[in-house]
Amino acid sequence: ALSEEALKQSLESDLVALRLRSGLDDDMHFQKIYSISDEAKKAIEETGSNKLYLAVGVLNWRSSKKPGAVIRAPILLVPIEIKRKSALDAYTIRKLDEESVINSSLIEMLKADFRMEVPGLTPLPEDESGVDVNKVLGIFRNAVRDMKDWEVKEELWVGLFSFAKYLLWKDLTSRSDQLKGNR
Repeated sequence: ALSEEALKQSLESDLVALRLRSGLDDDMHFQKIYSISDEAKKAIEETGSNKLYLAVGVLNWRSSKKPGAVIRAPILLVPIEIKRKSALDAYTIRKLDEESVINSSLIEMLKADFRMEVPGLTPLPEDESGVDVNKVLGIFRNAVRDMKDWEVKEELWVGLFSFAKYLLWKDLTSRSDQLKGNR
C-alpha cells in the first residue's frame, strides 16, 4: 500500500501524463472501459446520439425511502468519446465539440421531490477554459448547505447517461391538464 504522499505524487504524475486512474484492478478496469466504449458505439449507431459523458461532481444524499441508502447523482455532464487505434493500443478519452450540460434529471427531481431550486446555472458559468466547474459545484454546495446528510463530492465518472425517460416525464407533466381532460 502506498503512503498518502506517494499516492499523491503518483496521481500528480499521472495527471501530467494525461493518464486517468480508477479504483478497479487492471482486468476489471479494462473490461469496464471496453464495455462502456462498446455500449456508447452501439447507442450512436442505433439512436444517432451520444450517451457517453464524463460526469464531473456528484451529489450524495440519504434516501428517506430506503434507510441507510445513499443516493448519488452526477452534476455536470461533459460529452466525450472513448477510442483506441487497435486492440494493442491504450484507450483515449476526448471531449466532443458538444456543449457540457447540467444533469437536467437531477434538477427536475430536486424541484419535484424537495422543492429545491438551484439558481445560477442558466447559462452555465464559464471561465477561461470553458465551464467553471468550481463555480458549478459551489452553486450546488450552496443549494444543499442546509440539507442534513447532503454533500457535493469532487468525483469524475465515465458512463452512459440517457435523457429519454426525463424527456418523456417532462412531456407528460407539462401536458398533465390536457391528459386529464382526455379519457
